[in-house]
Amino acid sequence: MVLPGMSGAADGRQMCKYGEECYQKNPMHTEKFRHPCDKDSVKEQEKTAGVVEQNGAKRKLSEEEGERVDAGAGGKKGEPNKKAAKVDEKENEKPEDKGGDDEAEEEDEETEDLLPPSPLDPKENIRQKLLVDMPEDFFAFWKFCKERNPSNPADALSPAGLLLVGAFDILSGKLKDSNNRIPSDYLCHYRFYYDVPEFQTVIASKETDFHIGYFRDDPKEEPVFVASNDPAEGCAITPLGENIFGAVYNHLGALIRTATADASKQASLQKLKEAVHVFATMKVQNQDLVLEAKTRAMKAREKAKQSKTFHGAGMVVPFNKETDVGYREIPETTASLKKILKNVNEAESDSQKDKADDVLQELVTNVQFANDEGDPGMGLELGLDAFCAGGDRLHKYVEHLMGVAYELMGRQEYARIIKAHLKRRRAGQVFKIQ
Repeated sequence: MVLPGMSGAADGRQMCKYGEECYQKNPMHTEKFRHPCDKDSVKEQEKTAGVVEQNGAKRKLSEEEGERVDAGAGGKKGEPNKKAAKVDEKENEKPEDKGGDDEAEEEDEETEDLLPPSPLDPKENIRQKLLVDMPEDFFAFWKFCKERNPSNPADALSPAGLLLVGAFDILSGKLKDSNNRIPSDYLCHYRFYYDVPEFQTVIASKETDFHIGYFRDDPKEEPVFVASNDPAEGCAITPLGENIFGAVYNHLGALIRTATADASKQASLQKLKEAVHVFATMKVQNQDLVLEAKTRAMKAREKAKQSKTFHGAGMVVPFNKETDVGYREIPETTASLKKILKNVNEAESDSQKDKADDVLQELVTNVQFANDEGDPGMGLELGLDAFCAGGDRLHKYVEHLMGVAYELMGRQEYARIIKAHLKRRRAGQVFKIQ
């Protein structure tokens, strides 16, 4: 039997790489690619018509058999299967329509596999919890801080009002193994509102939300620089130096130049700055710890980035200059894109929300075409800009765009980080493991 809308021949279309996550409605896409929901729709039609497959052949159920099937599905004859309807509703839900269901988020977190016991090796311990390798200058800076304050190295930068946090909390043993923590907790420890996955906080202000961290384009590679951000001033990521010594040295210099503190405060800042300089240039013999605010390597990376992005630090994705594959520009100016994202966040009526979502959805459709043709950089850029625009309404777009882009580029670690962060992301707050 062939039901209306069904084909007796096997479906020869290629399976869409996005599977159930795909919400593209363009006819050109659906003609070329098939989706899990296509198969489910056929099964649903067969079920509605009372068709079952037996011994390789399909036959129609008798009325008595149909009653038993309906009863077994949890409903009475003639009544809809509410459980199945609920599942269908969830599967067909578009990313932009999904709300922040706290219960669902808690359920997702509860299903995370607990981490095994912490490795004894400090480097392995950090890699297990944060999914990245820390550079050698990170460990050298810890030695510097232990030399400055043996009893409490995390407080060695107190003259500047700064505290060692993040990966330093793991290195110091402050974050001991606990059954109450899940992997996502570690990924979000000291992750501020505008901290994109590429940014990893390691130093934070004691009084404000200003913080300093490593910035990596790829989680499997060394950081490209150390930068700062202050969410009170927006999403801007400001490079401070090639390594943590250079970043702290240059930040201290800025504090000395701009601070209006008394003479004793200025003296303590100057003394700390000199100590950083001495340790970096004289006590660390096996590393070339340059202290310039913009090094040759940083300038080279500046030329290599494909987009500035809203946060200003830009992005570098795998790109083949000969074939022009890997990245394509978003077909909007920076000003128009900011307006599109702002409209989604600020829409009040249902009609305004639908209109704003439709405009953004056109860009998402363009991204999916770009992904199909090997240009995931476009989706990453749009996702990063939507993240920097802030607002809960954009979170589902961000998770989809950035998650897919990271997966296509082999940066799965960042896909895990953005998913974990969005669940805990609250304006004016920073997540910390207690």
